[in-house]
Amino acid sequence: MKKINKKQVAEILGVHTKSLSRWDNEKIKYELAKACYKVIDIAKEGRSIYFYIEYEEYAQSNDEFLGEVFRVKDIKNLKMYTRRKIQSIEKKELITRKELCSDINVAIRTSKRYDEKLIENGVFQKLDDEIYICVNKETKERVLVNREVYNNFWRKNSLIKKELKSLAKRYAKKEFSIDDYNYLRDIIISKSDSKNMYYKVNKIVIKYDNYLYNMLMEEDEKASSFLLGNSCGPLIIIYNGDVDVTYYKKLFGATCCDNRRMSATNEAY
Repeated sequence: MKKINKKQVAEILGVHTKSLSRWDNEKIKYELAKACYKVIDIAKEGRSIYFYIEYEEYAQSNDEFLGEVFRVKDIKNLKMYTRRKIQSIEKKELITRKELCSDINVAIRTSKRYDEKLIENGVFQKLDDEIYICVNKETKERVLVNREVYNNFWRKNSLIKKELKSLAKRYAKKEFSIDDYNYLRDIIISKSDSKNMYYKVNKIVIKYDNYLYNMLMEEDEKASSFLLGNSCGPLIIIYNGDVDVTYYKKLFGATCCDNRRMSATNEAY
């Protein structure tokens, strides 16, 4: 086992130390693995960071690497979920989380965990900005509306909003299952005389130039070896939210994009 600092890492990889300073540890491990160096440990000693590495003539698959990064039981399910979500954007769909999960046979709770890990690892970036969605309760048709329309609806239905917040608090305390939550939520929503229901959701930025994103989107039959480089692309803004049991004021969620691409993931409607 060999101990090296970041300057030596840069020399091995043939990159400038300034470029290396912009990489996180997972990115460095990924690049070293392509150079046949397995990272055994990373330790901070004083003000310096050292990598303990071993030279191995091995080829770690993308799926093995992704499994180490995301720490999920089935990396193929995560890849399938990511692809389906992106596909919904490309087709300009406003699809609910329940519908999306049903398409690929992934549990709703699992999909939420996937979203958290994708954000945590920089594939997605959650923003504070919000958008507003109107859903027809009979036809399930979904359209984007402005903030004023959304606020007008909830001013007229303040009691329903209060009940929904209370329900979300109880769910956060694990007083009942997600199925019971959905059932009770639908009962509360049905109290409104309006044929529509309105939701606000957070925006999410998908970083198409993220190296993990590229690996997640790679076809399975090509996953036997590392990608030889990262294709760069523009960022594209979509919008995503969930039934947030921690910050329950944001009860509902969806995913959609700008007027060029649209998608939605939200089990709440």
